[in-house]
Amino acid sequence: MNKPLISLIWAEDRNRLIGKNGHLPWHIPEDMTWFRQQTMGKAILMGRKTFDSIGKALPGRLNIVQSRGKPKLPDGCRLIHHMDEALEIASDQEELVIMGGSEMYRLWLPLAKRLYVTHLAHSFTGDTYFPDTDRSRWQLLSRQDHQAKAGYGYRFCIYEVG
Repeated sequence: MNKPLISLIWAEDRNRLIGKNGHLPWHIPEDMTWFRQQTMGKAILMGRKTFDSIGKALPGRLNIVQSRGKPKLPDGCRLIHHMDEALEIASDQEELVIMGGSEMYRLWLPLAKRLYVTHLAHSFTGDTYFPDTDRSRWQLLSRQDHQAKAGYGYRFCIYEVG
């Protein structure tokens, strides 16, 4: 079985905040565009709660939902219960992109070789944070600086294991 490259994608504020009540605490259309560009044509994996917040399969991608239960999913989504199942389903893919939530990030981060991160130069309020990790093992490959209409800066970064 071939193993795809394991990647994680997320946006975080200055304090590693990634969510509020099951949704993003900010609205940056350019970040959604960047997310689409980085995930299109790839296998994406999300936890059930993240799937519930989206409510549908994302087009142009192999949608995998990881859950302990047996939620009813629409056509276009594959349900898994164990990480090995995701690797098997995505074995013909170049990349498997983990897109949330925090529990999926915690589980998959040790296997990741690439990170797609939107760093927001602002602090928001919320209830969900990206797990603590030793970021010194990651090497910056690319960085694009931008300015949100709300007045704060943000940057798109891609890291790989150094």
